[in-house]
Amino acid sequence: MSLSAISAPLLFRHLGVVRYGVYVTIGSLITVAAGLTELGMTAISVREWATQPPARRKLLQGQLLGTRLVAALLGTAGAALFGVIVGYGTNRFAGIGLLGLGLLASTYFEALTVPLQAQLRQGQIAAAEIVRQAVQLAAIGGLIAAGAGLVPFFAIGVPGALAATAVAFAGGAQLVRPRLGDRYWWRLLRDAAPFAAASAISVFYLRSTLIVCSLVATPRQTGYFGTAFRVMEVLIGVPLMASSALFPLLARSAAGDVERFQGAGRRIIETALIAGGLAAALVFAGAPLAVYVITGHSYAPSVESLELLGAGLAASFVGASSQYMLLALRGHRSILAINGCAVAVNLLLSSLLASALGAIGAALALALSELLVGSLSLALLLRRGLRIGFTPKTLLKSAGAVAAIAVAALVGGQVDSIVRLAAGCGAALLCVKALKLLPPELTAALPDWASRLVS
Repeated sequence: MSLSAISAPLLFRHLGVVRYGVYVTIGSLITVAAGLTELGMTAISVREWATQPPARRKLLQGQLLGTRLVAALLGTAGAALFGVIVGYGTNRFAGIGLLGLGLLASTYFEALTVPLQAQLRQGQIAAAEIVRQAVQLAAIGGLIAAGAGLVPFFAIGVPGALAATAVAFAGGAQLVRPRLGDRYWWRLLRDAAPFAAASAISVFYLRSTLIVCSLVATPRQTGYFGTAFRVMEVLIGVPLMASSALFPLLARSAAGDVERFQGAGRRIIETALIAGGLAAALVFAGAPLAVYVITGHSYAPSVESLELLGAGLAASFVGASSQYMLLALRGHRSILAINGCAVAVNLLLSSLLASALGAIGAALALALSELLVGSLSLALLLRRGLRIGFTPKTLLKSAGAVAAIAVAALVGGQVDSIVRLAAGCGAALLCVKALKLLPPELTAALPDWASRLVS
């Protein structure tokens, strides 16, 4: 994630606010196309791998790869068709094609990681992802040194995905050949069709704000929002990665150990609420510095947009955790209802607010949509019988910590953006330590020095 974040200031300063807005917009378009055609197949495969007998697993993985490769081609074609409809120029069409190649390479790599995820071999997945980001960062540096224009930067995903695939093979991943036509896989997709649709919608709704902003706001406002969105896009990976790492355990316990699922679910949701609040407060504290590092300027629209997106990030922790638990319980229709409602609200709010307020309006629309997703996901999870059992004391401690971080950041911000972030981080550490906000399981998993720091 850090390597990915480093690329943003390099790209922005080389391309400028308008061309960077184009780069982020086309990237979001391909991500939407990939999500609309991926249909949640990877998450379904991880669940099935964790619960199916070994004889079915290799077939399942081959079916995943074959289906996803076809879907990636269809998604890229759909993105190109969208470009025709809205009148994209040559550079944007070239970006769609190059990003489509990167999508095919990434699809193969992601199919290889299904067994690694199901077996909780997170270190090997992390190693491959680090290599992917390092290769992409090196490619960006080389292109900047060569004075490249916009188009070549769209191709950096190809060498990154190939390098990650090589690392996955070195770490023990098995060769997978694409397969099509097996009735088991299509029956599985048919049974999980509501979740497949929900997955497609969730990817679309998150990036649709940027795409709508590019259509209804000025190019400069789109660039401002794209800067804040890029930070949000990196940070939102935290709750998603944490939830997906826990998912195989949730799937197993939901299938055969209800008491264990209840206990794990209660702790996960409680931690998500606390971590989300702390994350939102720290994003608020660090927003001015983050925008300055990326752009070299203190663009007020980008700073205010990122502050608003930080509030949405808090809801993302709860939403991601709740939806993975609903998936473990096979609550496909519940997830579909939540995400369908969210995308409708987000498209309406983005169209109205981005056209009226530019970058800030787009950020407000996305933050409100994330709040809706988190609230509905938790509510439907509770309806399925999860007993959370929050105490007022826990909620008050969390709210007090968030307020203390925000106040410290505002006071520090009177001096400098670095002081603002330092004050926010210091307040967060003091609150975590004094109020004992981190659960014992998480504290015990930290390195010794970090455990002593927060306990």
